[in-house]
Amino acid sequence: MDKLLPFLCRVLPANTEALADMALDLRWTWNHGGDKLLEMLDPEAWQLTRNPWWILQSISQERIEKPAGSAEFQEELKRLMAVCQDYVQRSGWFKEKEFDKSLGIIEESRGNHFDPEVTDAFLAIEEEIVSIKEKYQDET
Repeated sequence: MDKLLPFLCRVLPANTEALADMALDLRWTWNHGGDKLLEMLDPEAWQLTRNPWWILQSISQERIEKPAGSAEFQEELKRLMAVCQDYVQRSGWFKEKEFDKSLGIIEESRGNHFDPEVTDAFLAIEEEIVSIKEKYQDET
């Protein structure tokens, strides 16, 4: 986290430095669990850009400080950072050799680590995925 702070054009309020990590973590581009938090900073800017780094760099200091001081914002930030830590520390679906285990992890992570709509679309074509897996199984 501290390594990223020099790249910001501003000093973030106390207890919000994790926003810099979040803004640069590409995981949050496909997992929209953090959208609510970023929208709390500046709803209009979030709706227009959906770009966390731009928001941290561009909105006024007051727009960051006001919501960042609320208990709701701090709780949501803590929750998201815990989700991120869990994700990083887990073995992950991509490390599993057993297909059923991988699908179980993906399904378990629906709404937390994976966008629900993407997860549903993926699980809807499970038979096709199994077919591809079986076709290329000898190549792995």
